[in-house]
Amino acid sequence: MHAFEADGALPLDMCFAPGFESMQLKSPEHTLLTGATGFVGIHLLHQLLATSIAHIHCPIRCDNTPAGLVRLQQVSERYQVPISESDWKRIHVYVSDLADEQLGLGKEVFTHLARCVDVVYHSASAVNFIMPYSYMRRDNVEGLKQILHFCGAQKTKALMLMSTISIYSWGHRFTHKSHVYEQDDIDENLPAIRDDLGYVQSKWVMEKLADLAASRGLPLMTFRLGYATCHSVTGECAHYQWWGRFIRTCLAYGAVPDLERMREGLTTVDFMVEAVAHISRDPQALGLKFNLCQPESTNLDLKAFCERVGEHYGRTLSVVPYKNWLALWEHNPEALLYPLLGMFKDPMHSDQSILELYQENYSWDRSNTVRFLEGSGIREAQFSGEVLARYLDKLDPNSSRQGDS
Repeated sequence: MHAFEADGALPLDMCFAPGFESMQLKSPEHTLLTGATGFVGIHLLHQLLATSIAHIHCPIRCDNTPAGLVRLQQVSERYQVPISESDWKRIHVYVSDLADEQLGLGKEVFTHLARCVDVVYHSASAVNFIMPYSYMRRDNVEGLKQILHFCGAQKTKALMLMSTISIYSWGHRFTHKSHVYEQDDIDENLPAIRDDLGYVQSKWVMEKLADLAASRGLPLMTFRLGYATCHSVTGECAHYQWWGRFIRTCLAYGAVPDLERMREGLTTVDFMVEAVAHISRDPQALGLKFNLCQPESTNLDLKAFCERVGEHYGRTLSVVPYKNWLALWEHNPEALLYPLLGMFKDPMHSDQSILELYQENYSWDRSNTVRFLEGSGIREAQFSGEVLARYLDKLDPNSSRQGDS
């Protein structure tokens, strides 16, 4: 058994009292949101403010409350997330470290919030595609355990867990299935997850812990997010993400690696947070899992996305063997992807890197997502035309022309 598998257990005395009221979902008065300073988190904060009258309580890793508030305001400005003065009055910031006992809030604050909060949106997550599971464990696994403790303290609160579509890993190489459903047992992908990134392993443990808590009475919804590429209207994106660095690298060298059906679940952050806010209000969705990614017809793989990028600039990006593409930049410390070289080069299984292993990946079922969004008007934005143009303009207006000189 791998180290991460042993972490998929909860203390025997962790349980959740009956008596959860559906109004805690339909019309919450107080909501706890973790990860509000992240790219997804800040957009989710905005959406929760727009769709409820609740006060939003945001634990943030910071030195003091004023500093945490300033940080949150800076993030909202950076990603063009408009929050009105009246809405800022509904946002409450707390000095916190989620993995600490009582979320690092102190007994008095923890108890107060445990009594008043109706629902928890857990969006906080350490994301790192280089470091091992042991590095991810504290923030992701121990952090969730403390959140679960909070959900059961004083009164039972519903948990909206932000997971990842990567929870399926490259399990298709072992299951030999082409299609996976939202309610499929994630254990069937364990042979792949054991040789996947530490980040993916930590997210698997998080889902296991949440499911175990649900079996003990926790009201739970699990949202498996696709890749939050950008906002469809503003084009804003998180520049630290590997996908943006990858696109800029392909443009700089005029080449794309020849990877077949290598898909990341690319979608827009506004679709994801709108879907989460809408579905999470419905008590009938409790106990279900939701894959928040594009439908099969518009779920672009790596080569298809890069082809559209090339067409946008009137360029043809050559498709070259993976090792040849890697050789273009792997010895250049100034290359945008160089800090992530291990992700592209290190053999994870059968002498293949993680990107090579994710080729020919599953088609992801979205039945629950489609059913619960019916009639809402919430739609996925396709990466073409204006949406793609906005994204590329925000990604880096100059990088697209590097290969033209």
